[in-house]
Amino acid sequence: MSFAKRASMVLLLAACLPLVTGGGGINPPPFSSMMVGPSVDTIIVIDPHDPFASPSTTTAKQGSIWLSRPGKSAGAVFDIPLLGFPLFLGCDLDLTDDRFVNNAGAPVTLDSWIPGDVVSSLFAEIGLPITPSKIPAIKRIKTQQCSPDPNPANNLNVTKPGFLVVEAEIGFLVPAPVRR
Repeated sequence: MSFAKRASMVLLLAACLPLVTGGGGINPPPFSSMMVGPSVDTIIVIDPHDPFASPSTTTAKQGSIWLSRPGKSAGAVFDIPLLGFPLFLGCDLDLTDDRFVNNAGAPVTLDSWIPGDVVSSLFAEIGLPITPSKIPAIKRIKTQQCSPDPNPANNLNVTKPGFLVVEAEIGFLVPAPVRR
């Protein structure tokens, strides 16, 4: 694809983004919520680069996740949605909480950056089916690091090269009780 066609596609997609996201980025859950247990430990590895950036990496916006709780574990690989989840600044550890835990005061649900069917399947596999009133989200980041990409070409000329490796704790967002 020529540079002009790629640039025009990016501009068109950027212009449509407010229509897809309701004008304000990632949408928070449609209710006042609170985080509850049970807690689930997770390890996430993603390539935090945008495939539309130039230059980009061969694995941009691809990731893997491993969930574990006593006696149960599940894992999957996935592609982060091309639109709606900001990863154009590469492996910047200062952005991890904003990207994955709390975006402008709203919790970031797992299904905003992992396809919903993957999230549902993983949690069913560890015996914690999710529902519209019980949505998994990262509660806190335990550790994080940028790990070098084993493909040397992916480390050249990209912003903050490497894979983001995160160990985190997942909880569940549930509607907060109404106070009277």
